[in-house]
Amino acid sequence: MTRRRLLVAGTIVLVVAECLLFVLLVTAGWAFRDLMLPPGDPEIAVRTRTVFANAAWLAVNLIGLVGYVYRKQGFGRSVILIVLAFDILNSLFAAVGFILASDGSTAVQWFLLTVIPAAALVLVLVQRQAPEAPTGG
Repeated sequence: MTRRRLLVAGTIVLVVAECLLFVLLVTAGWAFRDLMLPPGDPEIAVRTRTVFANAAWLAVNLIGLVGYVYRKQGFGRSVILIVLAFDILNSLFAAVGFILASDGSTAVQWFLLTVIPAAALVLVLVQRQAPEAPTGG
């Protein structure tokens, strides 16, 4: 396997892992949105909105993954770079919000969620410098 193929495979594996994380967040969030709350509690609406937001992030990540798999250079590369950058910014924004709310343990969890998209972003950026596989016979 060439270096470029390993980088592409690693990127795809990381983005699929990110998508699976969002699938978990959506399914668990939907299942437990009213856990230990009385009917009509406003927190149920907050949790439901969070599930819908996670579903939207899942859709964006899937679009980025499909675009990247379809075209690894050019448009597909640009789409996945933008999606990964927004994944990182979203997690950092949430982490800062929890830090400001004095919830350090949740902030650390959100900060750790930047690792997968950051690693995938690095792999995509390194692919440009990866040597092409030799052609010929």
